[in-house]
Amino acid sequence: MASLQFLSILLAEEGKRQLQDKQNICPNPTITFLLDEAEEGLASGAKLNELIIQSYEGKSSKDVRKRVAAGALLSLLAVSKSAQKCALEADLIDSCMEQMKHIHAQLNLESLRPGKTAQKKKEDNLIRELRIVLQLLRNCLFRNEECKVAALEAHLVPVLHSLWPWFIMDDSLMQIALHLLCVYTANYPTGCGSLCWASSGLSPFQTAQRSATSNSLMLSIIKLASQTLTENSAIQRMVFTLLSNLAISHDCKGVIQKVYAEKFSFHSFEFCFILLAFILLDYKLFGTKTLFYYVQRLAQRGPDAVWGFWWY
Repeated sequence: MASLQFLSILLAEEGKRQLQDKQNICPNPTITFLLDEAEEGLASGAKLNELIIQSYEGKSSKDVRKRVAAGALLSLLAVSKSAQKCALEADLIDSCMEQMKHIHAQLNLESLRPGKTAQKKKEDNLIRELRIVLQLLRNCLFRNEECKVAALEAHLVPVLHSLWPWFIMDDSLMQIALHLLCVYTANYPTGCGSLCWASSGLSPFQTAQRSATSNSLMLSIIKLASQTLTENSAIQRMVFTLLSNLAISHDCKGVIQKVYAEKFSFHSFEFCFILLAFILLDYKLFGTKTLFYYVQRLAQRGPDAVWGFWWY
């Protein structure tokens, strides 16, 4: 266990070094280089990943060794491409999805029996386990399109959407979920578009329907953005970072356009203006008639609003 703790600290420091030196080309061997250098067909990072996964999987969430192994695995996935590839081949992404489904079912069950200390403790343990799973997924998907495709095929977005009410109740959990979505959508238009698909009403884990947007995670994110507008919080910064990722997707822009034009009556002009900014990142998509329509809508809010629009 001490070796896993040491490894976790060492790899975390390597991650910090990468962030500091990302603009520099370092000719000297680094830990990442050593981890990803293939030796006899298998890189050290992949071998290490296999061993840590064995220490992580199959153990109770109460087992201290599982938490320590999770910490080491998190750090390894963040710095090693070979470890990410090994995790993909070991079906870690599918395993995380199944864990989230199980946690969701357990949380719903516990919520039907409120008021007991033992049950509250169990709920806290489930939330703690969910945090770890979300972080593992985040680091597994970090700058890895292959893993993002696997997450898409495993229905990451519908699973997260089903857990959204629990994220809303816990700020730290919401931050982790938003961070995962930021990593998932970064430079991945297909993943961005998947946030616009509505989950089936029969089961939150069934295949999403591409044609519907009235019950999509994208809509929930826009609602969250409108609620956090007056705050200067980590959640606010994270949700607008996510929206900036999503702006590359025509599907997402379409949802934003629909929200502004039809679905909601926002009391905050500032938020309406922000929605317009995302839409107008590619104004040719909608044409001048649509832009004129938005100007008319802004005019209803007064001349200052229209001036602000043209100044932008």
